[in-house]
Amino acid sequence: MPEITVGNEDLTHHFVLMTCSHPETHKLDQYVNSDGVDCTESANMPLDLLHCLRPYFVWAVGGPPFIAPPEAGFPLGADEETTYFLLQSHYDNPELIENRSDSSGLRVYHTSKLRPNEAYTFSAGSVTDLGLLIPPKQPTFRIAGHCDTECFKQVKYFQLLLIK
Repeated sequence: MPEITVGNEDLTHHFVLMTCSHPETHKLDQYVNSDGVDCTESANMPLDLLHCLRPYFVWAVGGPPFIAPPEAGFPLGADEETTYFLLQSHYDNPELIENRSDSSGLRVYHTSKLRPNEAYTFSAGSVTDLGLLIPPKQPTFRIAGHCDTECFKQVKYFQLLLIK
């Protein structure tokens, strides 16, 4: 559930909660409770955080709080690879307003009572990175992604939520 700092509703654009699967998990300890880094320049991004690339949950402006149905939940701590989560906060500040601080984020509720169905975040298309640029003045631009049917072998059902 998004929690936006009062007064920053106009600047907060979206959040991406990523899972981290670092082969040496202790190296991520140094980033816990840190102020974070500006990740718009790849030179600022610590290499250890490149192990935090798999989207776990996404929220964008205009989207309501997400509440899973009672029969489903996102697995938390189910795989041994995910030991940390990384929250990316994205802002839209076209007026270049200065001297704003923010403590917005996501509130995640959890329970020890397992749900019969596991929810996942599904993304289609290419991995988004700074190398994915849309050329200027293009009337359309197509990005294609492929997923082997093995990806869905154990999935009983899935629902796509489109937010307008």
